[in-house]
Amino acid sequence: MSIPTTTYRIFLSSPGDVPREREAMLGVVNVMNRILAALLPDDGIRVELIRWEDDVAPQIADGPQPV
Repeated sequence: MSIPTTTYRIFLSSPGDVPREREAMLGVVNVMNRILAALLPDDGIRVELIRWEDDVAPQIADGPQPV
């Protein structure tokens, strides 16, 4: 039997001078998903990180700021 999944999307917004911190958030979200799966296995809760590096249309060459 499949458990319905509830996904919470987190939009990460920050200045451009914190690239290491932005990358670290990927690890934070992965840990959060493992913890949620371990503590609430029957609830199907997961977190998804939304970042312009991954989720903005490729035709926006300079990122979303100028748009």
